[in-house]
This record gives sequence, C-alpha cells and structure tokens, in this order.
Amino acid sequence: MSADRNKRRIEALRQVAAVALVDASWLVPELLPTGKLRRNRYWALNPNRGDRSIGSFCVSMDSGGWHDFATGDRGGDLVSLAAFVWGVKQLEAAEQLASRLRLSVFEEPSHELSEASRNKQAERVKQAMLEAEEKRKKAELERIQGAKRAKRYALRLWNASPVASDNHPYLVRKGISAEGARQKGDMLLLPVYRKGELINLQRIFPDGTKVFLRHAEVMGGYIPIGKPVSGDTLFICEGWATGKSVSALHGNSPVICALNTENLLVVTDFLVERFGDVIDLVIARDDDRKSAVIIDGEKVVNPGKAFADKAAEKHKLRVIAPCWPAGAPLELSDFNDLEVWQKANSRAN
Repeated sequence: MSADRNKRRIEALRQVAAVALVDASWLVPELLPTGKLRRNRYWALNPNRGDRSIGSFCVSMDSGGWHDFATGDRGGDLVSLAAFVWGVKQLEAAEQLASRLRLSVFEEPSHELSEASRNKQAERVKQAMLEAEEKRKKAELERIQGAKRAKRYALRLWNASPVASDNHPYLVRKGISAEGARQKGDMLLLPVYRKGELINLQRIFPDGTKVFLRHAEVMGGYIPIGKPVSGDTLFICEGWATGKSVSALHGNSPVICALNTENLLVVTDFLVERFGDVIDLVIARDDDRKSAVIIDGEKVVNPGKAFADKAAEKHKLRVIAPCWPAGAPLELSDFNDLEVWQKANSRAN
C-alpha cells in the first residue's frame, strides 16, 4: 500500500470514528442491544463472552472509548468497538460503519458523488470532527476533576482505616500476610501511588473481586512492597499477591506492583527514569497461557508475556517467569498461583 493511500485510509478511519461518535446515541445501542445508559456511560453485556449481568463492560458516550474490566479488552473509539463486536479488523469495521452512516470516505476519489453531495458530506464530517473534539475536551475535564476528588477521598479513607487482618479470606486463600494493607469492613485496601503520591485505592473483596475507586486514576499507578535502596534488585510485576510471592521468593526483595499488563509499560518507564543504573530492575512477568485480550481491534495473545517483553526490550531489562512443573494447570498464570498450587500439592502428598 502506498504511503499516500495509507494516509488517506487513516484519515478516513478518523472521520468515521468522529461521525460515529456524534451518532453514538443510536449506534452504540445498535452494536450492544443489551445495555443501559448511566451518566453518559453505556453499560452492556460483552457480546463475545458468556456475560450474565451488566457491570464490567462499558462505553463512554463522550469519547467512544470502551473497556471490559473483567477481561482487559478495550479500545479508544467506536470503530474499534465495532471491530470487537463483529470480530473483524478495524479497517473492515470502519468500512462497514461508513456504509451504515452513509459516508463515502473510502472512495479514491468519490467520483460517484456529485459535487453538491461531496460538499455536503465534507461539511458533515467537518462538523462531526469539531463536535467529537468538544466531547473529548469535556470528558477530559470531567476526568481530571473526578480524579482530584477521588484522590482526596482515597487519602481520607486510607488514613481512617486500620491495619488489615491476616484472617481476611483473600489473604488466607493467597497465603500472604496483611503487611502493607488496610481494611474497611470486609474490604482490603491497597494504596496506589504515582511518583510517590497516593492517587487511588485498590479494594479487594473476600471473593477476590478487585475494584479501584470510581473516577480515580490508574495509569502510572503502582503498589509498593518494601523500599529499594542503592544496589538492590527491584522487581516489577502486575498484581499485589504476585508481588508478595516474588518478594518472599527473593529474600524479601522490594517489589513494585504495576496493577495490570498495559500499566507495566508506564510504570517501568518511570522506574527506569527514577533509578537509572542505581538499582537492578527485573520484570517478574505473568504467563497468561490461556488468555488473550483485544486492544483497539488487535488480538494480543498471552498479554502478561507480550507487555513484559515489550518493556524489557525497550529498556534492556531481565525478565523472569514462573517455571511450571509437570501437571501444573494451564489456568495458573503468575508466581502467586504457582506458590499456592505447590503448597496445596505438598499437603496433599
């Protein structure tokens, strides 16, 4: 594909996404018929898995961004949402949406349209892109304001909560201590920092459900275990329970828990900038052998490995992964899974 043609297609994708966002009020329910609009977010069943209740899959009607918090699937606009729902590439989804929205933006050039029709379409696209940009600006302002309120609430809740009990069902099941956690009722509270400042709390319920504070920021955030000093090895992983197991496995070494696969990249960037060559950084990655996520219409197999390898390659860091013994179930994916499984099997034998 020539550079000019590729550039035109990218611009056409942007135009379709803008017009789709303007028509989101009818287009999103058409893509996701089983859903409800709440505060400008459309909550729906994920059509690509056995969802039984609404609560984890949502679409922003302001930006077009969507996310399944249960699986990690996500995208930045309604073109990627259509690609996800229909199971096609983004370009094919954009072409189908263009037809649905009566746009001729993929013609090269659109000779079939009269000059009057071309001018009318150009004006429609221009207006849609202006409206889409206004929506995004409004959504970004609301996001910043919401994050500030959530950060203040996180600090109040953290300071008012006592140290967690080692008897919390999640801790018992994971075989880890409560050190570093606090508790409110039956919720574990874990502090999420960014550049040393508390920005969020991860709440963990007895059944293992994990929820961040509403509106609070996550990207760039991390949960620290221990405090590194010059000459230490500092491990970077995803989840807190994983970090606990990694720390214990390596003589109570300090660990930074980056919360999720994509955030691992951002947190690693920060740590490399923060510590440089003073501390040995090692990524202790997950091994999502049975998992795949859809990100902006593209399928990422074994995201724990994919994102860790990407961060390691960028900064020339070492990577360690769980070493699965014979018979270890494929559902196991991280160092804590391995530790819990090995303990259970040693007791059984």
